[in-house]
Amino acid sequence: MVANLFGAITTILILDIADSFGLSTGELGGLLSANYVASVRMPLIAGRLGDLFGKKRVLIVSVVISITDSLMIAWSPTALIYSLGVIIAGIGTSAENSVITPFLADIYPEKAARYISLLQVAASVAGMIGPLLVNLLHARLGLGWREQKHLSLAILLIPYISLFSSGSSGSRKEKLPGDPAKLPGFYPTLLCFGVR
Repeated sequence: MVANLFGAITTILILDIADSFGLSTGELGGLLSANYVASVRMPLIAGRLGDLFGKKRVLIVSVVISITDSLMIAWSPTALIYSLGVIIAGIGTSAENSVITPFLADIYPEKAARYISLLQVAASVAGMIGPLLVNLLHARLGLGWREQKHLSLAILLIPYISLFSSGSSGSRKEKLPGDPAKLPGFYPTLLCFGVR
């Protein structure tokens, strides 16, 4: 959800990003499409790795990749580093997306449909709220795209830490006790997953 919420950073602030690197919006758009290069093969790879090593492990690695790409993009001094961050973002996001629903289904088989539906709803809500939030942060607080990328990363870390510190290995069909919707990081993670 954080992806959807702060994914709007690029959409709303594309002119600022292009100016940062001396690019036209067309050139920047071409760089941003590099995200899909990684997204073409990664779901197949992540799904297979999830079956071999456990979905939770793949999910944790994909989160680390997503954090790395966010840092790389936010701190990128050149368009080349920025585009590498975008490619890495495609790897992390597509790996996350390909294992999160089967992971939920494995550990919460009785309520998997409910939690997967909540994930989809939260991502959609974040996709609607994201542009408004990014514009508000830019217009009212003067936060540029780099600052907002750092903010999205900080928000993203809180729920991930909460969820991963209270889970199962994911390699076995082991159920977690209780309702994940009651975990402190569940809803913020959904929001962050859609906003990033």
